[in-house]
Order: sequence, then structure tokens, then C-alpha cells
Amino acid sequence: MSVLRKPKYTWNILREAARRFDRDYGPFLASGLAFDLMLCILPFLLILISISGYLLESSEQTHQDILAFLERALPITLTELQSSLQQFIKDRKIIGAVGLISLLLAASRVFGGIRAVLEITFRRKLKFNLITGKLFDIGMVVLAGLLLFLSLGISYVITDLQNWLAEWLAAHSYDFRKLNSFIAMALAFTASSAMFFLMYRLPLEQQIPTRIILTLALLVALFWEIAKWLFGLYLANLGKFDVIYGSFGVLVVLVLWIYYTAIIFVAGAEIGSAWQDLRGAPA
Repeated sequence: MSVLRKPKYTWNILREAARRFDRDYGPFLASGLAFDLMLCILPFLLILISISGYLLESSEQTHQDILAFLERALPITLTELQSSLQQFIKDRKIIGAVGLISLLLAASRVFGGIRAVLEITFRRKLKFNLITGKLFDIGMVVLAGLLLFLSLGISYVITDLQNWLAEWLAAHSYDFRKLNSFIAMALAFTASSAMFFLMYRLPLEQQIPTRIILTLALLVALFWEIAKWLFGLYLANLGKFDVIYGSFGVLVVLVLWIYYTAIIFVAGAEIGSAWQDLRGAPA
């Protein structure tokens, strides 16, 4: 049965998903998942600074960009930032090792939280014990890192193609800006869909049909991209967090966006659970 061709069936799924979201204390699940995600950010920043340390000695612009970001985000002076950054560069190998270990430990909480959310929403006991669960979580971290590097490589190729296409269109008197915006949105949606598909598919294995997971990933990615656009629109026109929170405004915005992301993920899981249940299989 196609959900898109059955409005009443789709409405029943959404209504049941809303009921389950309330039953499972969806905002509470999202807050726990958001907390785990925030714990994972600091090790990521630590590794970023460590890796950037190799570049800062020869890239003054990168140096200034990171200083500007830290000065806005942290309540310390520019002189202290300069001193701390130079110390990061000096100890980048140690920081990188510590950051990698911290990242693995923190990320295990993130993916452990994802598994817990899926167990609660789908009412299924996933086939992981304490050891295999931790190994799975670490494997997800490695996979995420590989996908990140892959996406960076692909982005370079796409940038070159866009530059070539822009030159070709300009030579034929076409405006590339609208096409470029469409390409950017399409790539963002594709990346978001792939991310959510892996987050739902891998922990659930084959317990849920791939067709449901794929449709769910596309739907959640669409919601996420729309929410991202609305959130950016709000910040550009109404959100004045820096006036209220000062230098911590960036952190407040980051926390809010992480929580919204967690809400969307949990709501998506409830939609998938309701769909699986209403199609006749136990959920």
C-alpha cells in the first residue's frame, strides 16, 4: 500500500505517531539524545584544533578565523586566545590522541542513545549486548568519520564541476546562480537522507523493511532541511541571542539546534514505528 496514495492511511500513521510520541515522552527522549550529542561536540572540536595545528603555522587566515570564532564563543581575551592556541599547536599530537579517545567514548554514548531511542519507539529489543553494543557504537564512529572524509572529497569534485559549469553557462549567457542554489539544496537533502537512513537502518538491521526505512529517511531529511531553513530565517530576522547571552549566544543557538534535531529524529522514529504497526507487523 502506498502511503502517498492513501491520504486517510497517511493521516492514521501521523496520528498514531503523535500518540506514541506523547506515550514515550518524546521530548524527554530528545533531551537525553541531545545531551549525548553535545558531549560529542567537544572532542570533535579538540580534534579539529589538533588537526588545524598543522595548518596554522603556515596559514595566517585559518589562524585568524579560529581566533575570531573562539573569541566570540569563549569569555576570554584575545591575548589569552593567542597563548592557548599556540599551546594547542605545540601539543597537537597529544591533544589529537586525547581527543580521539574522548571522541570514541563520547560517541559511544551518542549511538547508544540512538539505539535506546529506537528500542523504545519500535518496541523491539535490539540484538546487542554490552560488548557488541559498544563495538557497534565505535564502528559507527569510524563509519561516520569515513563518510565525512568521503563527503569532503566529493565536495571538492563537485566544486570543480560547478566552476566548470559556471564558466560554460557564462560563455552561453546563462545565469548560474539559480542552478547553483538548486544544486546546493539537492546535495544537502541527499546528504541528510543518507545520514538518517544509516541512523535508522544499521541499528534496526532487517527487523524493519528497507522500504519503510528509506521512505522514513527521506521524510525526516525533508523535515530537517525545512527546520534548518526556518531556524536560519528566525536567527536572521528575530533571534538576538547575542544581546541576551553575550559571547555565549553561539553556544545557545547550537544547543537549541541540537535539541530540535533530536526532536525530529525521535518523531521520525515514532512515524516509522506507527507505519510498521499499521501495516500489520508487530511494532
